[in-house]
Amino acid sequence: MVYGFVGYTRSEVDYVTTGAINLDETVSLDGVTAGFGGEYAFNDSWALRGEYAYSGYGKEELIAPAGGRVTNASIELHTISVGVTYSF
Repeated sequence: MVYGFVGYTRSEVDYVTTGAINLDETVSLDGVTAGFGGEYAFNDSWALRGEYAYSGYGKEELIAPAGGRVTNASIELHTISVGVTYSF
């Protein structure tokens, strides 16, 4: 079996930096997730599965409280899963 998916994702991210830009901020981000996967059944009980997923949250403008310096941060996640399933 081969499948694909697309959907909405929401994540809470902690940005912490030190040095030229001191920043400690928690941001909630909305984004999109999409991917594909497949499953192969060896017999009636055992199957091998694999999946790839991408989640993107765009860019977030962060302003350091002391210096007023601005940085653009972006988060992209790439996830690969592999598993073996057993059906009773």
